[in-house]
Amino acid sequence: MNGPDAGEVMEDYLAKRHGTAYEDIRHDHRMPREAHEAFWSPVEHEAFRILKDDPTKPRRLLSDALAVYLKEHDKGGLPKFAGDTERAIGHVFSIVGDFPLNTYRRDHAVSVRDGLLKGGNKTATARRRLNTIKAVFNKGLIEFNMGAHRNPFEKLTIAKEAQDAKEREPFTLDELKVIAEACRIKDDDIRHIVALQADTGARLGEIVGLRAEDVVLEHETPHIRIRPHVALGRTLKTVHSERDVPLVGVSLWAAERAVKASQGSAWLFPRYAENGNVKANNASQTVNKWLSKTMKLGKTTHSFRHAMRDRLRHAGVPEEFQNLIGGWGSRTIGQGYGSGYLLRQIREQIGKVV
Repeated sequence: MNGPDAGEVMEDYLAKRHGTAYEDIRHDHRMPREAHEAFWSPVEHEAFRILKDDPTKPRRLLSDALAVYLKEHDKGGLPKFAGDTERAIGHVFSIVGDFPLNTYRRDHAVSVRDGLLKGGNKTATARRRLNTIKAVFNKGLIEFNMGAHRNPFEKLTIAKEAQDAKEREPFTLDELKVIAEACRIKDDDIRHIVALQADTGARLGEIVGLRAEDVVLEHETPHIRIRPHVALGRTLKTVHSERDVPLVGVSLWAAERAVKASQGSAWLFPRYAENGNVKANNASQTVNKWLSKTMKLGKTTHSFRHAMRDRLRHAGVPEEFQNLIGGWGSRTIGQGYGSGYLLRQIREQIGKVV
């Protein structure tokens, strides 16, 4: 005598779990199947899928998509990039589960979005992680020939997006003078990082990730070369971030002191950078703590970048030179021709504010 059908056993379990409301909808033939499936948890959906699944076909899970995404991405071997990607996909695992890619639905994506927002994340953080999740899904759908299945994370909206962003105030000129003097007095690697940021307008990560070879002091225009070294763990935010920035004011002093203090290391700031791992977040926490606790300034390291933008604007520096100095915006078609501006020309422009 044959035992009960697995599907019937599952339906009996669901009836006991969800009660008469579920039974009423299940047996009402006028109701679409989606109505009673709406009662199921993600795990119950997966259980039914396994019952109907063809065991001869390979199951391609989200975790498989994550593995192939990291394996084939240019930055997949970098600890920070891999950690950020795994953290984003971890939200899907914890809120929904690790299922075959073609079984995720829009309501799963909505649950992940809502979970990110309820977890106290700003909308910008939630969007960044959702974009990572979407990219992993797209990679898996392509690599596993599931192109017919729509990515459930596509075009996912966030209510009041960016309205919770806190406006970063730039440092005033008086504050910059006080900071520069404090850096010269303390004269250590953290203060060298701060001083380099102050008079170049570079991102903190761009400064922390400098190699010793990227600091060119023996030149008619001393400068830093902001370049990616992907194999060594040094990446840039955008392709337009790659640039040469003249060293003037306190940034020139800081570069000279940092080169001397690095004692022949290949990295300018070896405490925060090593092959395969640039610890910009660690440096950021230390700098921000110093600015807040010691200097009594309620601003962060990124305020140096905003201050440089304002200084250049107020000095009447043409926007094209502003973008070249700060790595802002995209390059124009005209900038793609010829050898570009000479360093001394850029030095003349930044010299208007430093």
